[in-house]
Amino acid sequence: MYQVSFSSLNVLVVEDSKSQRELLVSVLQETGIHRISSVVDGSEALSALKKFPAHLVITDLHMAPMDGIDLTLALRTLKTSPNPALPILLLTSRSNEKDVLRAQAAGVHGFILKPYTVDNIRSRIVEIFSKPLLYEKQGDKILPARWASS
Repeated sequence: MYQVSFSSLNVLVVEDSKSQRELLVSVLQETGIHRISSVVDGSEALSALKKFPAHLVITDLHMAPMDGIDLTLALRTLKTSPNPALPILLLTSRSNEKDVLRAQAAGVHGFILKPYTVDNIRSRIVEIFSKPLLYEKQGDKILPARWASS
């Protein structure tokens, strides 16, 4: 098992609500993560990732003009993607089976339900980085191995 060094992680937060964005940044800082960049939607995230070497993206599901699932799909499939294998956690206050299936097909690594706690966020991050990340190419997408055959 790998030891997760929170202080060495770079995290990109993608959240359209200013108050939710600020709350998530504060929660991440409580875990020991201090290199955090934040943007308001998926299209800004794609631009930010060209300059900010994120180890993890935590993105809201519902945003305009590009939501969290479309951002994930773009990162997994675009030839200009800065990192097709970047771990992605999807943040949502409401989820349904359709959204979960779409998110898995796009290549998210996991979900965080609002409201969340510092411990919820910490445990999701540990889950992702406590073991090697395995990926498979499926068509034009790079997917976490556990979703590749779905």
